[in-house]
Amino acid sequence: MGLQTLAFLVVTNGPTLSTVFAISLKKSDSSVVSITTSSNEGISWQDTSLQNRNGVTANGSLSDVSKAYNHLYIPSSSVLYPDDGGTYQCTMSGLDLINTPVTENSESVFLNITAPDLFTITVPSSTKPGKGITPVTT
Repeated sequence: MGLQTLAFLVVTNGPTLSTVFAISLKKSDSSVVSITTSSNEGISWQDTSLQNRNGVTANGSLSDVSKAYNHLYIPSSSVLYPDDGGTYQCTMSGLDLINTPVTENSESVFLNITAPDLFTITVPSSTKPGKGITPVTT
């Protein structure tokens, strides 16, 4: 069995917000990918090695506060063991309904990625009893 596809979806609690400025996905306190309302609005990659993996995508939108999101997709063929394991957390900054600045952090989630079953090795046994190696599979 190989590695599984990873998908991270960060959504806001729209009814308590008037504006969302940014949504960021962090791994072990380092930002991975974010979306902001800066002059060059859109997805901003902080982890360029992840960005350059085949099939990895990120998208998001802040235009509708009630539907603001940041989505990261890593296909199973691009998941790296053990690199992609670790503690993930989301951070959102914006304004609440009375225009007070807010920054909210999600609970941290630990993602444990186990080693993939890459191959099976069979070692042939000897034709001479007592002189061989017992076949082993892993």
